[in-house]
Amino acid sequence: MLTRTKYSICALVAVILLSGTVHVTGLIHWEDDFTTDSDEWTFDSYDTETSNNPITSDFQITDGVLKAPDVEESGEMNAAYHASTISTGNWSYDWYVPEDEIVYDSFNFMFTDHSTDMNFTGFTERQLNLTGYGIVFDAERPQIRLFKWLVLSDTVTTNYANLASVNSFSSEPIAGLHHIDITRNADGVIQVYLDKELKIKTADTTHSTSEYFYWGSFKGDSYIDNLVVSDQIVEPDPTDFF
Repeated sequence: MLTRTKYSICALVAVILLSGTVHVTGLIHWEDDFTTDSDEWTFDSYDTETSNNPITSDFQITDGVLKAPDVEESGEMNAAYHASTISTGNWSYDWYVPEDEIVYDSFNFMFTDHSTDMNFTGFTERQLNLTGYGIVFDAERPQIRLFKWLVLSDTVTTNYANLASVNSFSSEPIAGLHHIDITRNADGVIQVYLDKELKIKTADTTHSTSEYFYWGSFKGDSYIDNLVVSDQIVEPDPTDFF
């Protein structure tokens, strides 16, 4: 657990106080500050250049964070996923990028696998039937992309579509500690904040269900902490910088 103010939780408390509600039950769907190991996370690794054949995963909960492995092979994809059924609300967490790392992280805040029971062995990406939404942080470009997964059919031959992108981060270089907030409301409006700065806002209503929060790390050695998933939408206060 990083030693900084958990402003996402503070923001939730502020909303409760302003609304006159005294019970917090039901707002936070699940959270993890990674101070202890947890069997609620599943870790997998695949070689995407050989039809997703499994390899040893080095994802680990250590030193109070969830840490991705330092990837040396170009086709290696490491994944960490946790049961999560929230489709409207807030996804909030800290994200750390180490020095001299070309990080490529895909955070699927809504994710469902319809065909393989989270076992991608022997499949290429184009054969997977997935639904949900995710954001990609590509530090090499640098770029932030919001995308949706699509179920394959006779007319749908690519299983994802980009919804929006922005060719910048809030600071250069990208190395260091950042905070991510994602919100999605009942009308399908998705907002992506990096360090409390709104980067992407768009609407899509293709998907309305989720089974997992899924982090795919392709170039590794980053970590996340202070993850809070809530069914209450709270937009971050840009004046409350950590």
